[in-house]
Amino acid sequence: MRAWSCGPGRFMIRRSAPRPSRERTRSWWPCPLIPADGPDLDTIVSGLLEAVAGARLGVVGGAASLLATEGGPLVLDTLPEEYKPESEANARVLDALRRASTRVDWFYLSPALSFGSWNPGERTGTFRLGSDVLVTDANGKSEISGADYAIAFVDEIEKPAHHQTRFTVGY
Repeated sequence: MRAWSCGPGRFMIRRSAPRPSRERTRSWWPCPLIPADGPDLDTIVSGLLEAVAGARLGVVGGAASLLATEGGPLVLDTLPEEYKPESEANARVLDALRRASTRVDWFYLSPALSFGSWNPGERTGTFRLGSDVLVTDANGKSEISGADYAIAFVDEIEKPAHHQTRFTVGY
């Protein structure tokens, strides 16, 4: 079984299970939306972790739960109000994962602040990893292309280095 995040508070789960005839089937569960003011994420994340028991869970996270600078405020606290509901939902997912009592090997990858379809960038194959502080360049820009974010995500799947934790990526 595998599970993926499909956006803030949304998950997609693929389960492979044997049929009585011993054939393998795959079923996809849709990504339920969990609004920022929605249900108890501890319960939802606990159910997700139970559903993926025995598998590794990778979550496409957000940048807002990162510290803007070492010892500084959260990126969330620096965002315009219109971005906060989605950003808060992502932060709540991370908090729920951190609070969960589980043996599931999960990771949460936060992108750089300038990341998304509106800023696709180009694949460079070169980027830096961080932990809880936004990765920025010498000019204070925090960017990552979709292709390089995907490389970092797949690298983590193929060579696990982060266990039950969040990490971030940027140039």
